[in-house]
Amino acid sequence: MGIPNTPEAKFRLGSLTKQFTATLVLQLQQDGKLNIADPVSKYLPDSPKTWEKITLANLLGHTSGIPNFTNDKSFQTWAQTPRTTQELMAFFSDKSLDFEPGSKFDYSNSNFEVLGAVIEKVSGKKYGNLLHERIFDPLGMKDSGLDADDLLLPKRAEGYMPGKDGLIVARSESMTFPWAAGSIYSTTGDLLIWERGLFGGKVLSADSLKAMTTPGKGDYGLGVGVEDMDGLKLVQHGGGIEGFNTFLLSVPERKIVIVALANVNGGGAGHVGPPTAQCRFR
Repeated sequence: MGIPNTPEAKFRLGSLTKQFTATLVLQLQQDGKLNIADPVSKYLPDSPKTWEKITLANLLGHTSGIPNFTNDKSFQTWAQTPRTTQELMAFFSDKSLDFEPGSKFDYSNSNFEVLGAVIEKVSGKKYGNLLHERIFDPLGMKDSGLDADDLLLPKRAEGYMPGKDGLIVARSESMTFPWAAGSIYSTTGDLLIWERGLFGGKVLSADSLKAMTTPGKGDYGLGVGVEDMDGLKLVQHGGGIEGFNTFLLSVPERKIVIVALANVNGGGAGHVGPPTAQCRFR
């Protein structure tokens, strides 16, 4: 406590990570290495039989029916120990689907862990390495990366949560758990670079960006929430992880970007945006 905040301070982003994962998937589609209309089983042949109707698009838009693993009653205890990707997938892959794939929207972190596995299988590279190769390094996002339990970072913000007598340091789960659904760290400065790059045509083709920001069920696009305010498109997402809450919003037509990174759990970050921008996705 007591250390001044700066645009270079590094915060855990939580679910803001999902738009970066979605971007990698869309880039791989542009490369001809996958198609989001394909079933998951085409890329992960060992996936459960119950997933046979689930497409990559269902995962990207939270319409797969795969239960949210962070809602499991044993999650908080199990998540304290580092796990492999295979162990993480096994934590929820044997669960029954909550609904028929494509029939409804239900936000589930599990979707983006599966996408992380697809990205690694298709590209032959580690998810964190591909983030740097395809997004962070080309855009000059020098203060962003995939967090890890043993990673020492200069200018890292400590995460807190409200306690009985004031703020207390938040106990973190292993960063092997949020992974492709929530383990990226970044800064306000880098996230401004990101939004300018994404909506400035430096990251995705026009068709891919349109697909990403076209709302489907639940006012959700592909890795981002998409809403309308007085005829203007709002592209936004929130994030919540132990000790941190975050919010990122863009109004592309007006070239407006709002970045709010808080190192205290609570709703403060989401209240920075306009009242109509509901920070429902974390």
